Amino acid sequence: MKGKRRQFLFFSSLTAIGTGFIGWKLFCQNLENPLLEPVIAANPAKKDLLLRFVSVADIGTGAKGQYVVAWSMNSYHQENPYDLVILAGDNIYNNGEIEKIDAVFERPYQPLLKKGVKFHACLGNHDIRTDNGVPQMNFLA
Repeated sequence: MKGKRRQFLFFSSLTAIGTGFIGWKLFCQNLENPLLEPVIAANPAKKDLLLRFVSVADIGTGAKGQYVVAWSMNSYHQENPYDLVILAGDNIYNNGEIEKIDAVFERPYQPLLKKGVKFHACLGNHDIRTDNGVPQMNFLA
């Protein structure tokens, strides 16, 4: 288990460094030319894409609102295919109970899962309330 946590921390730090670099680069470009159009567009040309992904957080309720978001993600995927969804924490409310995984993950995101979209998750404070998040880490492994 320690190896998985170390990997998580390592990749999290890479993400933070990458995000900081991209933000710095965008900031510097806008300083050089303040009239420059935003570098990141809502619908960039598909040939120029390195990565297209969606990120959501605080999702794990299994309620109607989660299904609306999942439906929107699926609709967006039809027009702008992406291969990755990042779950940014609090994936299972209230206490990270893995028994709820069908209701809060597999059912809402079934259309995307069937299309082969990969989901990667970070654990939030609600997720670690049950056995320090170990059941979710095992499910995701």
